[in-house]
Amino acid sequence: MVLHSFQTPICDALSNFWGFSLGRSFQSKPNASFTALLFVERSKGTIDLSIIFLAIAFAFVFLTFFGVQYPLTFDFHIGTMAAAFIPWILWAMFKGKWKIFVLLCIIASGFKEDMPLYVAAFSLYIILTRRNWKLGSIMLVLSLGYDYVITRYLMPSFAHNAAKTFSLSYFSLRPDYLWSVFFNSPVKLQTMFISFANVLFILPLFSGFFLLLPLAHFFINFSNPDFPGRWGIFLHHRGYLSSILVYSSILGYSFFQKMKPKIFNSSKAKIILAVLLIVDAVFLDYLLHLPLNTLLKHQFYYTENWIKDNNDIVKKIPPNAYLLITNSLAPQVSFREHIYYYPQNLDKADYIFIDLHPDQPIINFWLTATTSAELNSSIKGLLAKKRYRKYYQLHDSYLLKRTRRRA
Repeated sequence: MVLHSFQTPICDALSNFWGFSLGRSFQSKPNASFTALLFVERSKGTIDLSIIFLAIAFAFVFLTFFGVQYPLTFDFHIGTMAAAFIPWILWAMFKGKWKIFVLLCIIASGFKEDMPLYVAAFSLYIILTRRNWKLGSIMLVLSLGYDYVITRYLMPSFAHNAAKTFSLSYFSLRPDYLWSVFFNSPVKLQTMFISFANVLFILPLFSGFFLLLPLAHFFINFSNPDFPGRWGIFLHHRGYLSSILVYSSILGYSFFQKMKPKIFNSSKAKIILAVLLIVDAVFLDYLLHLPLNTLLKHQFYYTENWIKDNNDIVKKIPPNAYLLITNSLAPQVSFREHIYYYPQNLDKADYIFIDLHPDQPIINFWLTATTSAELNSSIKGLLAKKRYRKYYQLHDSYLLKRTRRRA
């Protein structure tokens, strides 16, 4: 199951059935409940309304965090499923339920090739905090070894082009490289700034060794210079960070409660913090134009023309055709046997299905082009060579057909 996005598009068919109902619900509702309950469990003394209000505030921050909003509203990704296990893993870790902890780590590691690195970070945490240093030591070695094997040997053996080029050649322990991982791009700095801003900056800084986990997240996603798409706040990549950052904030507040119990155990302090968290989350949601804001846009309530165009073109493609598509169109035709990302297997294809409507996110052209302009130029060049012709067109959606039969 360690196929990540490198599987053929046929795997995207699963998103039509269990991707939304299981993967996305698993990422949001139960995990938000766990987030709230963790705070309630860590609160000492009588459970009053201020504690419940603050617990709800933490859950609200989790649900409105961009690391949850984008995975839930963008095309389904197997990374969303992997990230959905993290709150449950943390719960088992804090409760000392080690059998459940190990089982969840094993299952989650099967979904995505970078999940073992998070397991390694969890293992390091339970070593440093002496929660279970023996288990942590074993899991640290096994998770790193497992990640090395799948990224060094297993994934490059896949037939998919992206997997063939996957390697760890960029990694180094040089100080200049380690510095560059976090600070060589304004996108990285912006992502870290906005992430901590979502929890009022200060709370995670007092979470003790747990602060290693959000830092590990940034290192995992920022370290490869060939994948800048993982650096920003968009798509599914911050899904892993969502529960980690909120949990670190809960631990940070628990630290303040221990240091200054008269102040931070008071109902007034909890209510003030809850209000600040909610206001901050709403402000960032508005400022960043996060997906939740689409509820206020009329486009959300009707099918846009480009969607109708794509649906009509799908009906024009023969059932057994050898088809090339772009990433965003894969789920609509994933039930077919012969389907690849353009321009792979260009000499074998019968048809090419392309959507060129404006203002698309770059992920729509993943493995095809780096910009929409580049894709437009490629299609124009292909038509100029008369290898393919326009077979059917609806506005910015095109179905191209090979001009001569393939051998």
